[in-house]
Amino acid sequence: GRSGQAIRYLAWSVVGLLLIDPWLCRSVGFCLSVAATAGIVLWAKPWSLVLGRRMPVWAAEAVCVPLAAQLATQPIVTAISGQVSLVCVVANIFAAPLVAPATVLGFAATGVAVVSTGLAAVPATVAGWFAQGVCWIAQWGSAFPGAAWSWQVSPASIAVLAGVCLGIALVLPGLWTSRIGVAGLAVGLVFALLNPISAPGWPPAEWAMAVCDVGQGDATVFNAGDGYALVVDTGPDPEVLDRCLRPLRVSQVAVVLTHLHADHISGLPALLTGRQVSTLVVSPVREPAPNWESVALAAAGSELVTATPGMVLSFGQVKAEVLAAKPLAGLSRGVDPDSADENDSSLVIRVEVAGLSATLGGDIEEAGQRNALKSAGLRADVLLVPHHGSARQLAQYFDAVQPSLAVISVGADNGFGHPTATALRMLAGIPSYRTDLDGSVAIAKVDGVLRVWASG
Repeated sequence: GRSGQAIRYLAWSVVGLLLIDPWLCRSVGFCLSVAATAGIVLWAKPWSLVLGRRMPVWAAEAVCVPLAAQLATQPIVTAISGQVSLVCVVANIFAAPLVAPATVLGFAATGVAVVSTGLAAVPATVAGWFAQGVCWIAQWGSAFPGAAWSWQVSPASIAVLAGVCLGIALVLPGLWTSRIGVAGLAVGLVFALLNPISAPGWPPAEWAMAVCDVGQGDATVFNAGDGYALVVDTGPDPEVLDRCLRPLRVSQVAVVLTHLHADHISGLPALLTGRQVSTLVVSPVREPAPNWESVALAAAGSELVTATPGMVLSFGQVKAEVLAAKPLAGLSRGVDPDSADENDSSLVIRVEVAGLSATLGGDIEEAGQRNALKSAGLRADVLLVPHHGSARQLAQYFDAVQPSLAVISVGADNGFGHPTATALRMLAGIPSYRTDLDGSVAIAKVDGVLRVWASG
């Protein structure tokens, strides 16, 4: 309750803990805890006094405490996630009453477990109920279309964000002295949560093809016109795919899954929620079996088609031809589900839309690319580099496609070293984009010239 004492005690706590364990300075959790506590003790009380003139004090504190913590921690959170959360304050208001019971009961269970694990199960179970409530609130919050904004992670961009957070902290008390200011903030937050904000100029009105930034995976969208689209692979996360599709205003789709690895199919639920899937085209290879079962279940109500070489799919102004589908041979069921054999069984397709052509091959490696070379028609304006730019590439395959532009769909810090130096050398001289650096990439052919827009 005494001015300045809390920050003094916080500073001594930090110094003492770092003397005991210097490696805490490298702990993200420790940094978040210190920043959140500093934000609360610096801003929460004076803000709640100002906002308390417009609402009950308890309600003002319920808003100011999580908001102070978020502004103080946002640069750190963004540095590790690449996002700025808009729903965080609202979610924390609902989650806050559940945190204390979960924590106290959890500690109680730990103490009782020394005597009896059976008795400890009682407080542990009740603590789990409260913790589950926090999880449900997090899921509810993240479901809002504008729950989070993407933010570039670099020293300069994080410094800019830190400046923005400090600026907000300085001007908020002045806004809260005005009824109009409070109402405007509330209305603005609701609007932002319900309407995702895209990067300026994204998506371009003339987009024909968009390679979505879905992390370490593939998801490519072709504009069939009037809200219709062909989606080739769906990436690893439904929410991430949905964030890409919403600005593109895609409402009805045909889907091609090049193969059944999770980073190409796990985003499928995003297409089945709020959108109509007319056709689902799959590889003749049904491995890994559990993934095939989930796809078959999801395809209920849609036309399920098994791809064969030479098959042509027309959807609006989009035309897709299956050039190659290598049989899967010599693989035992359930063994090594990420094997080269399964990668090489990926469909190779060529898509044409609005004068633009693109060749996509899922995760094909040398054997799959060698098999694709037997097919005519690989030549295309755009090459989606196979297998996220792995080292297992054939120069002859790149030469056969003769792309004017290449895109690598890859996640940052993916653990595989993608894209590799080998793949990048093969792309020497070809203008190339990477989703980990450039965000989602939209392409169109305007008056015979390729135009590219990068959301990042």
